Amino acid sequence: MSKIWRIIDIINWAEKYFSQNQFTNPKLEIEWLLRSLLKCNKLDIYLRFEEPLDNKQLSVLRSWIKRRVKNNEPLQNYRSAYMQLAVTYYMDYQKEKRKKNQFE
Repeated sequence: MSKIWRIIDIINWAEKYFSQNQFTNPKLEIEWLLRSLLKCNKLDIYLRFEEPLDNKQLSVLRSWIKRRVKNNEPLQNYRSAYMQLAVTYYMDYQKEKRKKNQFE
C-alpha cells in the first residue's frame, strides 16, 4: 500500500529537500508550487493541511519539484495561482476605489 501524502507531509518533506539543495527560502518554494497545483492561496494551504493529494496531483508536483531543482526553472513557470491572485487583488482594489469615489 502506498503512502498517503497530505499537504502538510509534502510541505515538511519538500522544505527539507529544497534546503538540502541550497534554496534560499525552501518553505516558500513548496508553498508557491502547492498554490499553483491546488489553485488556492497560502492560507488555504494551511487550512487544508490534512487533505491528501491524489496520484495525479502528486505526479505533477513531483515533476515540478524535479524541474525546479534540476533545471532551476523560475517559479513563474508554475505560478498560475499567483497570477490569479494578482488579478483578483487588482480588481478588488479598483472596485473599492470606485466605491470610495462615489461617496466623495
